[in-house]
Amino acid sequence: MDTVKLIAEINRILNNEECSITILALIKYIDDKILKLDLFKVKKEKIEIPEKIRHIAEKRWQAKKEKNFELADKLREEIIQKGYQVIDKKEGYEIIINRKN
Repeated sequence: MDTVKLIAEINRILNNEECSITILALIKYIDDKILKLDLFKVKKEKIEIPEKIRHIAEKRWQAKKEKNFELADKLREEIIQKGYQVIDKKEGYEIIINRKN
């Protein structure tokens, strides 16, 4: 198997806007079972969330626990306006950079 040519062909296919879900699934299967290059693995970057944002998020979490949903929504909007997003989890929350801004 000429791995270099195979990877070049996969790259060409992945850059094609008309690539179907079936083709993507096949390429993922080949990568998972044969190549093991983690072509579809998304790397999470570690970012430092500013203290001010963490403080607002904590106030929002407390408001939610106290069932003060109006305040919680207001604080969520404030966080979004500052370029971050709060993702609620079962036991807490996660703060991420809002990539849509």
